[in-house]
Amino acid sequence: RMFEFAGTEPEKEDDTQNTIPTFDSLKVSNISFRFAGRGQLLKDVSFEVIKGEIIAIMGENGSGKSTLSQIIQKHYWPENGELI
Repeated sequence: RMFEFAGTEPEKEDDTQNTIPTFDSLKVSNISFRFAGRGQLLKDVSFEVIKGEIIAIMGENGSGKSTLSQIIQKHYWPENGELI
């Protein structure tokens, strides 16, 4: 795991860091992600969550559930796709 952290790119600057936007919905569109030196973990993941809605993200160990939540929180940046 040491190489995973050593290979991490610097954080991208985000001009919305100091403001809290109004949340009505979250749209995850065609997210793809891989850790440096590894195979693709997430490929074209898409879903939408509306304020007040409850969803579950399920899968086997190592399938990318926690990584997806880290992408939503902007701790990781996806290779492709966007969060709206």
